[in-house]
Parts: sequence; structure tokens; C-alpha cells
Amino acid sequence: MVSSFPTAASQPHTLLPAELRKQAWASVGVPIFALVSVVLVLALGLLTYFAKAEDKAFEANTQQLVANEFSGQTLRLQDLALDWGHWQDSYDKITTRWDDVWIRETYSSELFAQVWIVRDGQTRYSWVMDGIPANRAAIDAIIKKNHKASAVPRPATNVFSSGDTLFILASQPIMPETGSAPVRDSVVLISALDQAKLKAIGQTLGLENLRLAPSGQAATQKAVVSLNVGGVTLMWDHERPGSAEFSRLAFLVLSLVALAGALAWLVARAQVNKQIALASKQQASLESSRLKSQFLFTMSHELRTPLNSIIGYSEMLEEDLERAPEMASPDDVRRIRLAADHLLNLITEVLDLSAIESDKLKLSPTPVDISVLIQDVAETVRPIGAKQGTSVETTLDGDIPILLIDGLRLKQCVLNLASNACKFTQNGQVNISVDLDKNKPNPTLRVIVADTGIGIMPEHQARLFQPFVQVDNSATRAHEGTGLGLVITQKLAQAMGGDVTLSSTPGVGSIFTLSVAADLNEAHTEAS
Repeated sequence: MVSSFPTAASQPHTLLPAELRKQAWASVGVPIFALVSVVLVLALGLLTYFAKAEDKAFEANTQQLVANEFSGQTLRLQDLALDWGHWQDSYDKITTRWDDVWIRETYSSELFAQVWIVRDGQTRYSWVMDGIPANRAAIDAIIKKNHKASAVPRPATNVFSSGDTLFILASQPIMPETGSAPVRDSVVLISALDQAKLKAIGQTLGLENLRLAPSGQAATQKAVVSLNVGGVTLMWDHERPGSAEFSRLAFLVLSLVALAGALAWLVARAQVNKQIALASKQQASLESSRLKSQFLFTMSHELRTPLNSIIGYSEMLEEDLERAPEMASPDDVRRIRLAADHLLNLITEVLDLSAIESDKLKLSPTPVDISVLIQDVAETVRPIGAKQGTSVETTLDGDIPILLIDGLRLKQCVLNLASNACKFTQNGQVNISVDLDKNKPNPTLRVIVADTGIGIMPEHQARLFQPFVQVDNSATRAHEGTGLGLVITQKLAQAMGGDVTLSSTPGVGSIFTLSVAADLNEAHTEAS
């Protein structure tokens, strides 16, 4: 007996252990370390983002605090100037009749650093608190700008600096409390904030080292926050709470990431070893499956020849015995032939499945008359249905032309579906219908086999298309078979560009739909 084995060229490539490890690290280890790296980058990125956001929030909040504080300082001085200017005694003692003694006794106070009384841009009186620089040149320039000659005095506020002192100026016209009278004079109050007072205000606001920016410096250093108040730049230390928190958390984050990296290494190594073991097992399984398919393919061919001889001699003996019945009963020989036919069908199914799984199945499309093919199948399965008391009917679409298709494989598929329907239908009906869907880009031929049999439970339907599986696998099952018929039918349908689908209701029946791609144009060409 001659056996054929696969050549070296047909052997599947087997990965070496080093290749398996490299492939496993590429598929498992690298993604895990990439994930850890991404987490590290995201964590540091988020910390940096929130640190910068908190630093900016500190800068904006402290700027608002300082702006509100000096706005309040200006409003308080302006209110004080309004009280002193909108006073009947001031109008009587200054504008109506100048009273030098009353003015000197009245217009000096601890509430402000300087007092100026101005008319038409000219200073009529000034008082400066001890220890406060007079800054007459700067104040004269501001007064002349705010109080022009021959102009009606108006309220005004100014902020300016001199040396290391910040000055706030509030000017208010002097007018009577009641009635209307000419307004000619203004009272100017000036508040002075030296470095000590500025620092005290900063401490009240929770700021470190609030001070005037050096003359001509824009205070752009990252270590300070600055604010322009009426043309004067104030600055204070930037505590950078976000950066400080980042410094505290960065070490913790890096430690956690290092721990995560170590755990990732252990997990990756375990997963890699698992993948290597699984890949090795899969390779062994694939090799075993390949050898099994090759064995079945070879042995099926080896068994087919003697079986064909048995069948041939059985037929000859049957004919001889029919001519001379007195010699023996032909029933015994007929049983030999039927058993051999059955065994041949089983081996043929195994051979078909092996050819499909080994990618050795080759389709041979030829022009086929579908109506004739379906009628042939119906005639073949009617005896099976008759034993069950079941009728077999066909419903054909008269508009189906000659199709270019593998008629042998198509007939095999329809025959499998129809014979199964007859086997599982008692005293019922089996209908084989055909239609052609021409609306798709590739026309599709559909063969629908519907029966009124026992139906199939939903939990069993998914198992029907698995090799060597039947709904009833018990030793007492009523129907013989290997469980390959539906598997082969589905794989043949898929090879012909289609599929097999099932719809079944227990106790009502089942509908199997076989769809295959069909070529109309080439069929007409070959038929002509």
C-alpha cells in the first residue's frame, strides 16, 4: 500500500523558541511598558498643568487683592477730601474770606501726609507731615494739570511715586454746604505709603514683601508678581504654590511609577511566558491537526479502492443470483452493497472535509440548469421522504437562466439539506424553493429547504455547523451519520461565495437557506 506524505515545501513554518519569545514580547511586553510610559507622561503632564494653573491663579488672585486694596485706599482718601471740601466753614474761611490762623489750625491732621489748597493752578497753602518728603515739584506739576487757570475745579485722583514712597492724591472743590456760590478753590489731600507701610499692607493681604518696583524696571522676573497701579508698579514675592506642590508630589509620583514599572515587568514576563506556552501549545495542536488531516486524506484514498471493488463484485453477484435465485437469496448480497455504499459515503464526507481544511478543494464551474438540478435532488430524496410518510415538493422561479457554477458541489449541498429534512420530518412536507437575486453587484442564487419536522432547539442550533457533532449524540439516536453533512455544506457554500443560515422553531419545522454566488454573463457565453 502506497502512502503519500507532505513534502518539505508544504510543511508549515514552525517558530523557534527565540522567535516565540521575541514575538510574545512584541505582542504583550511592549504594550504593557508603553502603557506604563504613557501613564508616567500623563501623570507628569497633569501635575505640570495643575501646578501652572495654580501658579497663575495665585498671580491673578493676589493682583486682584492688591488692586482692591489700593482702590479702597484711594476711595477713602477721596471721601475724606469730599468731607473737607464740602464744608461751609471751609468755604467761608478760604474762598469767602481767607483766615490764615483757622486754616493752619484746621488743615493739618494725622489722617493724611500733606494738604494743599489750590486756586487757578496756584498753591495758596500747603502742609506736610514731619518726615514725609514734600515733593513740591511733582505735586505742583500734578496740581497744574488738574487745576488749570480760569477753569472750574473738579474732583480728581492721582497715584505717583518718589524714591521708595507711594503717594495717593485726592482733589476736591471747596463749596458751600447749601445754596449756590462761585467755586474757585480746591483742597488736595495726599497719603504717603513708604516701604514699611507697603510691607504692612502686604502682610495684611497675606503677601510677602509688597514693595515698589525699582525705577524703570518692569518687574518681569518669574520670582515676583507685579501690578501697575495708576502708572506706578508694585511687586511682591511669587510663592508659586503649584510649583511647590509639584515638587512635593513629583517624588511620590515617580516612586509610584517606578513601583508600577516593576509590577509591569513582572506582569509582562508572566504574560510573555504564558503567551509562549500558549503559542507552543497552539503550534503543537496545529501540527497535530495537520497530520490528522493528512492521515485522513491519505487513508481515505487507500480505502476507496477496495470499497469500490466490494461494491462492484456485490453488484455482479446480485445480478447472478437474480438470474439463478435457487442458489441463494440476493438480500444478503444487497446488504453487503448497501453497507459498502454507506461506508463509501462516510469516507467521501471525511475526504471532502479533509480537502476543504487542507485548501485542496477546487471548484469546477460549468453552465448549469438549476431547474433540472433541483428536480434531480427532489427525485433522489423522495424515497427517503416516502419512508417517513413525507412528501417532497419544489418551487422554482421560472426566470432563472443558465448559471456558471460548480453543479456537482451545489447538488451535493442541496442533497445534504434535503435528505436531512426528510430524515427528521415524519408525515409532513419538505419544500425546495429556488430564487435568483439579481439586484446585488454579484447575483446570488438562493436555495431554501423548508420542512415541517421536529425543529431544532435554540441551544442546539449553534452546534449544527461543528464537525462530528449531532443534535442527538446518544448511543440510541434514531438517525445515523457522522455529523459532517452540514459542516461540509456550509464550507462548500462559503467556498462558492455564499453561506448557509438556519431558522427553526421546535415542533414547527426548520428552514435552511443556501446562498451561492452565480455568474450569468459567462454562463450565457459558454452555453452559446
